[in-house]
Amino acid sequence: MSASAVQVEGLVKKYGEAAVLDIDFCEFEAGGIHVVTGPNGAGKTTLLRIINGIEAPNSGSVRIFGTERRALSKRAGLDMQREMALAAQKPYLFNASVRRNVEYPLRVRGAGEGECARRADAAMDALGVLHLADRDAHTLSAGEAQRVSLARAIVSEPRLLLLDEPLGGIAADGVPLVENAIEAQRARGATVIMATHVPEHAYRFSGSVVRLAAGKIVPLAAENYFEGEVVDEASCPVFVFGDGVRMSVVTEKRGRARAVIHPEEIIVSLEAFASSARNVFEGRITSVKETGGAVHVLVDAGFPIATVITAASKERLGLSAGSAVFLTFKASSVKVF
Repeated sequence: MSASAVQVEGLVKKYGEAAVLDIDFCEFEAGGIHVVTGPNGAGKTTLLRIINGIEAPNSGSVRIFGTERRALSKRAGLDMQREMALAAQKPYLFNASVRRNVEYPLRVRGAGEGECARRADAAMDALGVLHLADRDAHTLSAGEAQRVSLARAIVSEPRLLLLDEPLGGIAADGVPLVENAIEAQRARGATVIMATHVPEHAYRFSGSVVRLAAGKIVPLAAENYFEGEVVDEASCPVFVFGDGVRMSVVTEKRGRARAVIHPEEIIVSLEAFASSARNVFEGRITSVKETGGAVHVLVDAGFPIATVITAASKERLGLSAGSAVFLTFKASSVKVF
């Protein structure tokens, strides 16, 4: 079994009286890419900031590569800090050139001019921003700033890399650059923990996914993640998985693939109804759980599939464990990659 890179236990973080994180136990193994997903406000950013040491929990243990953070001296804490890097969702860039921003982590570690230039060039080139090296960082677009922030995070080759919504604001042509840069960190042995509220972004990188909702870890089934293959049929491509389950999809991909369906895009009804949606499955509810004001409904439709509805909808339909339901969603709701 791989060693632990990050382990949190009994972690509670409050703002005022409200608990934004309440995690009994969570562990990220060393040397891989791990994803924390969940809706906006779930606590993903707060968790990354606590791991990074920017924020302190109200209670609980945070171990980084086996060492309890709170037990460290100021000097040892600084040494630990230099082994990690955080690229924030909203990048903070200094009032300086792109090059000076990217070189900063190397300079504070005492690297010479030649090494700073060489490694900064490599990081900027990997993220497609080398041509912006002499630009004032404050003149960049949001997507450019995001890529510069990521270049700054990887330039020192940290042992632990924390990424908050790394694909947020990135134009389509920049996504492969970001994906390749993140994969390169894993390839050199770093541990990467990234947060995203977009499920298909999560599974682009990893099968190691933790889901947060209202500050708590919730079952991963809510992600509706499937592995199978895309085949052609007369009317449209079909994603086939499990024991021959078939879903209509909209994609140019063929062959082996993965798919994610947002729980919020699935309509729950007591009867089948006429609509333009191509996917309709009949099933039976296995669990109903209210979390953070939303109702999470898990259905056995020959395969486990989850949806999220309002409390009002639950009451109106009279839903409970054992209820027979129909699930309806569009082909475009199945995100294939």
